[in-house]
Amino acid sequence: MVRINSIFDAYRQSLKQVFAGRDEDVTEENLQSRIRGALLMALSNKFCALVLSTGNKSELAVGYCTLYGDMVGGLAAISDVPKTMVYRCRVR
Repeated sequence: MVRINSIFDAYRQSLKQVFAGRDEDVTEENLQSRIRGALLMALSNKFCALVLSTGNKSELAVGYCTLYGDMVGGLAAISDVPKTMVYRCRVR
């Protein structure tokens, strides 16, 4: 497991002055996604592996995904599967 806590804290510290006076919002959530995406791509490069994007058809259609975050990957295996089907097929 690769933890992102210290990386996320470093990003927040770097942006602290620029974001001063503003509440945390989706911006910080997207930072976490982008950190995970960057780490997955680093692992992919190091171990000659392929990252699979997790975006489904519903999310991609309405833009409910994070560029350079959960959209990262060389193949979007479920990009043509609606979210309702993803939830219906999940392991119980």
